[in-house]
Order: sequence, then C-alpha cells, then structure tokens
Amino acid sequence: QLGPDGMSSDEEDTTVSFPKRYRILINRGRSLEVTSFLRLLDALRRYRRDKYGEAAGASKRLRFLSTQVSPREFRIKKLPRNAYDQAWLLSLTAIHQEELRVSDNKHNFVVNEMLHQYGAHSTW
Repeated sequence: QLGPDGMSSDEEDTTVSFPKRYRILINRGRSLEVTSFLRLLDALRRYRRDKYGEAAGASKRLRFLSTQVSPREFRIKKLPRNAYDQAWLLSLTAIHQEELRVSDNKHNFVVNEMLHQYGAHSTW
C-alpha cells in the first residue's frame, strides 16, 4: 500500500562531482518502524545484486543517509496507525487526519532474524 509516495526520496549531492552521490531524504510522515523495515529490504536487495549480479530495474546508486526532510507530502491513506509517524500525524488538522482514514490495526514490521543477517552484509 505504500507505493512510490511512501518510499524515500533521493536528492543529488552536488558537493561532489564524481562519483555521483544521492542523499536519502527523510519521509516525515512515515514511522521509524517502517523506515527501518524498508532499509532492511533495500540492504537485502543490494546484497542479492552484489552476490548474483545486476537485476532488472534502476542502475546502482551511491546513496547516503541525511537529516534533510523531503518536501513531498506523505498522504497515503488507510495504513495501520504504526506506519505513520505519530508526531506528524498529531500535527495534522482533524480534517486531514480523517482524510487519511488511518487503520487502528497494528502491522508487525518484524523481519525474520535470518534476513537481518543478510541485511547486515550491506551498510549505508
């Protein structure tokens, strides 16, 4: 349900010319729990790509974490409450909160320990 709008944004780092680097912008509406889960999935994908070769899709990018917040609006509807950053959610007007139709169900974003071991091979 996250779709492209729920993913992190990348912004080119213009302080270096080669190799191109991209800073990962903070998605202010997404919870840290979801962000950690997605970073682990990204790390697993990098691990598989490095081990088994390039797969279809976007070419490899040198990305690094930043403290910059993405200007994109996070307006994904019907997610479980724990998928949203709670401070961000509370900062919205009552009308905007209602428009999100937040589900009171809690999703378990826990990943099998074996997958964590693979993800540990790939660092940010």
